[in-house]
Amino acid sequence: MEWKHLNLKRIVKENHGCAISQLAFPNPRHSILATVSSTQINFYDNEHIGDHLDIISQYNGHDLRCLAWISLPDDLLLCTASQNVIHVFSLTRSREIKRLCGHAGLISDLASLSQAPNWLLSTSQEDGTSRLWHLNSPETSLFTLSTFSTRSVCIFISLIMKTFHLNGTSFYTATTQGVIHEWPIPMDLTTLTSADLDFFQDFALETTEDSKSTDQVYHHHQAEIDALVALSHNRLLSKSIDNTVILWQNLIPIYKIDAIYMSGRLAVSLDESLFCVGTLMGGLLFYDIETGECVHQLKHKRSTKSIRCCAFTSKSVLCVDDDSVLWRYDVQKKEL
Repeated sequence: MEWKHLNLKRIVKENHGCAISQLAFPNPRHSILATVSSTQINFYDNEHIGDHLDIISQYNGHDLRCLAWISLPDDLLLCTASQNVIHVFSLTRSREIKRLCGHAGLISDLASLSQAPNWLLSTSQEDGTSRLWHLNSPETSLFTLSTFSTRSVCIFISLIMKTFHLNGTSFYTATTQGVIHEWPIPMDLTTLTSADLDFFQDFALETTEDSKSTDQVYHHHQAEIDALVALSHNRLLSKSIDNTVILWQNLIPIYKIDAIYMSGRLAVSLDESLFCVGTLMGGLLFYDIETGECVHQLKHKRSTKSIRCCAFTSKSVLCVDDDSVLWRYDVQKKEL
């Protein structure tokens, strides 16, 4: 796909009335898009209604913060956090189906396990814990994994693992001090039965600084980390608020990018050849993942506000700015 030939196709002025903090697809090949602000969640169809980007559903809330999709065989679940409660919405049933309570502080981020349906991870920078949930279990977390005393600001499940065994299965937390920690997931999630869930529903496994999986501290950022993206071949992309991006392999830094205009979350193309990040002036920067070289810059003259987040599909790039405007750039079709 030639990402250097992108044309602005759609501009949608969202009705959130405040800044959008995140947008996400269930996976890059899915047509349903969700956006979240502090007051509501919007769902869009990005493909089935011609070339339009049309709203199909909406939920109102209070102090909403982040998104995580869970794809089930017969449903799509969207999880979002409001203060210390996780709200689970069913797109098929068009309603909220569950609330998960347990955190003692504001929830910072959510992540789902793509290879293990129904599983969800949450983290709170205020109570200093990450919690592992199973959405078919009662409204209690199966495991509580305590982080360092430094506050965790985002989490990510490594997508490269085929099964969730104790050895080699982990998730990552990033702190306001720019430190990345790796944590083991304590059991094989794919083999749990209903009886196992009933037995473990009140069990909590505490993982402390002394008993974590590694004694190494991955501290190459000098500021708070605000984005983590896992890649194939044991690679990880991290970004901090001082406009530094680092590519890791086996948690060893490969290269470091310093820029002065980056803003918001990272997005990675389907083939993992490029990553994209917004700018403070309303543009997008495209970087070659292998080399760290900036290979393309994209900006429309009408886009002047800071880009908060972006996402790839197989044929387009979407981003949202501080004015709650959703922009979609499509790859230009080659003429015969």
